[in-house]
Amino acid sequence: MSGKVPAGSQEGPVLGAYATIAQVNRMLEAARGGYTHRQDVPSALWVINHNLGYAPAAVLVVDSAGNEVIGDVKLTNDTTSVEISFADPFSGRAYLR
Repeated sequence: MSGKVPAGSQEGPVLGAYATIAQVNRMLEAARGGYTHRQDVPSALWVINHNLGYAPAAVLVVDSAGNEVIGDVKLTNDTTSVEISFADPFSGRAYLR
């Protein structure tokens, strides 16, 4: 066995002709909940290193009181980080899926 799973043998995204075990594991981790970033120091620019291996399809940000906050989400050129800028600095959490 080569450690690869034929793509398209299950429902979900196709990663090319074959998906490596590491890619399958990352997809399973994402399906279990993605990544949660905790921003303890108030900032108007959040740089989030998520190491998901893909660009998140959804980003939800809440402040420390639990209120949803809208920011400018910038997906970086790699698949391991996201930058979110806001009008004012605050602390809270970002949920990436």
